[in-house]
Amino acid sequence: MTQAILSLSLWFVVFPMLIGVLPAFAFRKSSLRFGSVYLYGFIMILALLQIVAVPYILTFHTFSQFVKLFKILVLSLSSVGFLVLITQIIRKGGSTFLCFPEPKKLKRSNLLTYILFFAILLYQMIMAVVYMMPNGDDAYYVGLALLADSKDAMYTIDPYTGASTALQYRHVLAPLPMYVGLLARESGLHATIIAHTVLPPVLILVSYMLYYKIAWALFDGNMNRISIFMVIMAGIKIFGGTSIYTSEVFFLTRTWQGKSILANLAIPGAFLCMLLLSGKTWQKKRVDDEVRKKNFGIYILLIAMNLVGALASSLGLLLLAFFEMVMAVVIAIRNRRISVLIFTGLCQIPSLIYILLYIKEKGF
Repeated sequence: MTQAILSLSLWFVVFPMLIGVLPAFAFRKSSLRFGSVYLYGFIMILALLQIVAVPYILTFHTFSQFVKLFKILVLSLSSVGFLVLITQIIRKGGSTFLCFPEPKKLKRSNLLTYILFFAILLYQMIMAVVYMMPNGDDAYYVGLALLADSKDAMYTIDPYTGASTALQYRHVLAPLPMYVGLLARESGLHATIIAHTVLPPVLILVSYMLYYKIAWALFDGNMNRISIFMVIMAGIKIFGGTSIYTSEVFFLTRTWQGKSILANLAIPGAFLCMLLLSGKTWQKKRVDDEVRKKNFGIYILLIAMNLVGALASSLGLLLLAFFEMVMAVVIAIRNRRISVLIFTGLCQIPSLIYILLYIKEKGF
């Protein structure tokens, strides 16, 4: 149990915080918010897993070889992030470079609203664990993670029968189960426990961090409106089960599955990137020069979101590409900045590579 706690603390706390310093610093802000750093780091780890896992699966490497390389890359990026963090703290001071939440500065009404939101958030996280719901897809996706950990094989064994099988690109190009298998091997816990008990509260928390970023961009930092937005979002997640196919149902009952991550993390993340690239909120225009300085970091985040969408589901490749290019056309016309369209198109190159691999395998 001690090994599991220490290992999961590294993967869910330490590594995301250190790696998140790098993309957050690319936004060229004078200070970084604690929540933003963690969110960026978590997304970057998932994006890196997609980059490493797919080639290793297609070249029939073992799961152990994949884990070894992935750990080396994560540790290297974490080390660089740690050096950047220490350097900036020495130069600017810890409180200047890394901003932590300050509840004392909130108005009483805002504080009460945030307390309500955090109560709902905690309720959702607890219920996701206590009332864990099995699903028919577990036999395949959790089975793949279990086989990777126990048999050291990636997509070469059929989880239904245990027999050898050919690679199925539809699943190979979205290797999220390898993330579950990685956490299972590193922590020593069973893959089913990782998928059903460990991942749901973490993914729920990360998703709400992303929604907070969207609210901040929409309402230009107005804490009163942001707090109300978060409460409304939390309420929608609880009462959004109008059918078994809504994103809210996946969010709370099938949190660990790729379809849930695509709908509740990758697509909202792409929306956030396009909102930031638009250089305008509902409240007021941003200064164009300030927007240009931040665009480099936004494009990095957009590529990472595309990779997370690909990791979650092969369908995410087309959905995100279509959504982002349509938004880029609108932004380019409205803001008279063709560069947004060009660079957003360049951000689709990783997705295009995966799409071409799928087309080649299908023989279209």
